Amino acid sequence: MAMSEHMLGRPSVNAIGEPPPERIADAVLPGRSAKERGIAATVIHLGIGIGGGALFGLLRHGRRSGPVAGALFGLGVWAVGYEAVVPALGVLPPAHRDADPRRAALLQAHLLYGAILGAFS
Repeated sequence: MAMSEHMLGRPSVNAIGEPPPERIADAVLPGRSAKERGIAATVIHLGIGIGGGALFGLLRHGRRSGPVAGALFGLGVWAVGYEAVVPALGVLPPAHRDADPRRAALLQAHLLYGAILGAFS
């Protein structure tokens, strides 16, 4: 939720434009109504977040983590998502070729996601 809150802040919204989960919903479910698109985007975003949290828990099994370990995990999620998965769906260019403001906003959001994940696990 903190990541979503960050991404909905004015500077991030201006930098990101249409949120990636909505772009992904359009790519995998073309031609849907705005309501269906919104539901799909929410499910995609929460599913990735929850799945990432579960993966982090498995990777850290039995060990203490913390904000730094979590932020590194968030960096990994961002790198895999925005260098490989999202470009493969044709949603955005790879992060290294994307617009600097969007790349920075998405990276910040994923670092925040990971840091909070690490702090509470």
